[in-house]
Amino acid sequence: MAYWVLNTYTRPNLDKEFYIRRTIGEIKTDSVIGAKIVELEEAGKITHYSIHYSEDTLTQKVKIGFDTKETYDTFKSFCDGQDEFTTTKSDFIVNESLSESYVESESEPSV
Repeated sequence: MAYWVLNTYTRPNLDKEFYIRRTIGEIKTDSVIGAKIVELEEAGKITHYSIHYSEDTLTQKVKIGFDTKETYDTFKSFCDGQDEFTTTKSDFIVNESLSESYVESESEPSV
């Protein structure tokens, strides 16, 4: 059964940067996590990956679809072991005054 994650980042104003500042193509070629995304996509385990912005560009939503919850759990464990996802991300969110929320679901979230 498919499994979905929707991460939402909100910045207080346009002077602040989002944590994800690259295009999807750049993410997939310029980071360890991006390489894992490509690996799982090629294996058919990540079925969807997109980044959406609100009209005022203060909110960024990253939606990822997985083939199963088990694949998501494996991906999350991998990410939790990477500095770019843990320390670097936490520091950036604090320094840029961003808020972050995420939703996990068996049904596809709307953005």
